[in-house]
Amino acid sequence: MSVPLVTIVVPARNAAGHLPRCLASLFALDWPPDRREIIVADNASTDATASVAASLGARVVREGRR
Repeated sequence: MSVPLVTIVVPARNAAGHLPRCLASLFALDWPPDRREIIVADNASTDATASVAASLGARVVREGRR
């Protein structure tokens, strides 16, 4: 039996300071890296949320309004 693909969505707004710890925990999960995707849904942040998430390896989806 193959391992199912899992998508983890992290909603975030102005969360640049919290994302490193959050994403580190998610990337450390005991799940095959090729069978998971981690998406940060950036909800109109005014800080570096999107760039921090991208630099840590998450896929970023931006919402332009709150």
